[in-house]
Amino acid sequence: MTSISEGTAVKTNIHGIYRFGGRFKSVLLRWKRSVYQLIWKHMLIYAIVYVSLSILYQFILNEDGKKDFRVLAEHCTGYSRSLNIMIVLGFFTSTTMQRLFNMQITIPGTSKSITMFILSLKPDLPEGPMIIEQYARWQILSWVFTFRLVCKPLSKIYPDLASLQTAGLLTQEEKEIMENPELTNPNTPRPLVVIDCKNEVLYSISHDE
Repeated sequence: MTSISEGTAVKTNIHGIYRFGGRFKSVLLRWKRSVYQLIWKHMLIYAIVYVSLSILYQFILNEDGKKDFRVLAEHCTGYSRSLNIMIVLGFFTSTTMQRLFNMQITIPGTSKSITMFILSLKPDLPEGPMIIEQYARWQILSWVFTFRLVCKPLSKIYPDLASLQTAGLLTQEEKEIMENPELTNPNTPRPLVVIDCKNEVLYSISHDE
């Protein structure tokens, strides 16, 4: 039993490592501001020059030519020691990865605000479940409206009001209100329209209490 469990744990760890490596590669390739994507052409030129010089030294030059080549290489080595490329690349990569991680964890969510709203309601409120469902839906809807402006994948999933209605985030009545220029100002951003509706709900609840 011990060997089976240990083997399963090893397989699980290896599978997790492969998954992490695949995710890291996908993020690195999709990352438009990656340092490596900015210098890959220079690295390719460096690799071609390195292979060409190696072939030149090994197969083309004679003994006198190899001696002169080694003297030139030792002279160039003194300049290469003044700048460590790997340290520079590692520093910038770690810094940008840390900034990307901080950006991901600081994106505002909806769970905290919905939880605070639920805790602020009276326990014996008859229409409490309906108010909570409506407020939570509007909170998620305002979040989608906001981040749809800057997130292309999210804008592809919810390109219009019909897609939001199909997903259950928007009712038919709310959709008609937003599409009616007499009821909703077309110049008003959609997130502010939803936030205004949430404020009306909070205002009515506070006055009922």
